[in-house]
Amino acid sequence: MKIDLQILAMWAGALSAIIAFAKLVVSPFLSAIKKNNTTNELLQKAVEALTRDLKDMQKDREYVHKILEKHEERIDRNADGILVHTEQIKTLFNDKRGK
Repeated sequence: MKIDLQILAMWAGALSAIIAFAKLVVSPFLSAIKKNNTTNELLQKAVEALTRDLKDMQKDREYVHKILEKHEERIDRNADGILVHTEQIKTLFNDKRGK
């Protein structure tokens, strides 16, 4: 069996072409994928932090609404008191004018 130098050279050229293709195309592609994965991990952490902040803000908002409801009740009571006092003042002035 005779090894043909031309066939051996052809196989070596094909192998070197495959290796060159891998270095020129596949390596940068894999590097881009790795950077993309790193960026995705950072974005995921940022989204998780924003989700926590949003939940905290929701709790704060609920607390503020409870306080506002209490203030509205107090304002309503005071408004009712003002009406009663206004009527009492009118009654007093009417009584003094009548005498």
